[in-house]
Amino acid sequence: MKCKFSIISIFLILFCLLCFTGCQDESLRKAEYSKEEMEAYLEKAYHAEFTVLTRTEVYDSYFETLQKVEYEVQYDENPDLVFTAVDMHDGGMAGWNVTDTLETVLDEEE
Repeated sequence: MKCKFSIISIFLILFCLLCFTGCQDESLRKAEYSKEEMEAYLEKAYHAEFTVLTRTEVYDSYFETLQKVEYEVQYDENPDLVFTAVDMHDGGMAGWNVTDTLETVLDEEE
């Protein structure tokens, strides 16, 4: 009986540890990127230098909450190459996610 109680106690402790450490959403971003953070994100993703030209916040008209941020980005190796990046809140627990049109713009240029 004592052994059964010990095993159940160990499982409960492990379950609690998983709930408090493993189930947290630390990897989800809670806020949008600034200009500098977007440049750093793109530089890390594409291993190239970029400059954010404009940053436009888009709010929901009904709730007046920030829904997405649109960036006009310049590729530093080719200043004529400008593309858009969007940092969008995916709603609820999903956090913020970035999409961009760099690859489409590069394909069109070729």
